[in-house]
Amino acid sequence: MSQTISQDPLYRSRTEIVLEVTFAILVCLASVLGNVLVVYVVNKYSVMQTITNILIRNLALTDIIMATLIMPFWITNLYSGKWNLSQEWCEVSSSAQFIMAFASLFIMGLIALNRYMKVVKPSLYIKFFPSKRVAWLYFGLVWAVSVLVATLPLYGWGKINFDSHFLLCSFNWKEGHFSFVILLAGLFEVTMVAIFYSYWKNLPNGERKHR
Repeated sequence: MSQTISQDPLYRSRTEIVLEVTFAILVCLASVLGNVLVVYVVNKYSVMQTITNILIRNLALTDIIMATLIMPFWITNLYSGKWNLSQEWCEVSSSAQFIMAFASLFIMGLIALNRYMKVVKPSLYIKFFPSKRVAWLYFGLVWAVSVLVATLPLYGWGKINFDSHFLLCSFNWKEGHFSFVILLAGLFEVTMVAIFYSYWKNLPNGERKHR
């Protein structure tokens, strides 16, 4: 049995640390590689540059940013079992993480809405997705809302600390403002309901009845 490393705050063995860090690195590399391939394919072939695929490409870009800017902090924390930088950097990394998370969530909502309108409501699709320029305006709105919501704790609405369970700096759900928790939960639930409804409506009638 591997001996526990005395310096490790989580009392893990060397084998556990190696396995956790190795797994995290593999997840990070897989995320970067898979999403880079998506971006490459959409950019290379003009036939692929539809509004829907542009939405998917931007989702992939968001995941690449998450894997290259946020996950290295996670990997470092997995190795040391603690946060090694200042509280300011903890807050910055947490805000960046939330920005990417909300941007990904909202873009997935856009993709679901785009598919729903294109298949079920083509007349609405023409109105809401008339051009690629409008799709880029939606992206701007997504990023603006994501930045606004994710940085609220920096202005005093909530508190950010290092979470020893997930080994990431994150919003402190116990000490934070309850109203901020309600806001986050509301945004998440509304977006997830919209995504579920959109894809459910895209199913053939027979398959919906069967389910």
